[in-house]
Amino acid sequence: MLDSKGAHDSNPFNAQMTLTQFDALKLGTGEHEVVDALQQTGLPESQVQDKYTRLFPPHSDGVACSYWYVSGQGGELARLCFTSTAGLLKQKLRREAKAPAA
Repeated sequence: MLDSKGAHDSNPFNAQMTLTQFDALKLGTGEHEVVDALQQTGLPESQVQDKYTRLFPPHSDGVACSYWYVSGQGGELARLCFTSTAGLLKQKLRREAKAPAA
């Protein structure tokens, strides 16, 4: 959501969630349930700039990850990873959105 101060300029993704929503996500929850709860899908990893994906540790080949902006947290990003076969939430991480120096 955009605010009158143009907060969308600091959101590198279209998808966003609140910290409360992030904290409510439980490992093992199905991807469809997560999307229903958040009312949107995250940005697929293939569409995320490397400077943001490098903020997170490498993940296994058996998961598909999506990226979110955590609204109200001063520029935090979230990565949610779901198992490729069953579509269950395997990992959820938050990081500051400051990209490392090149």
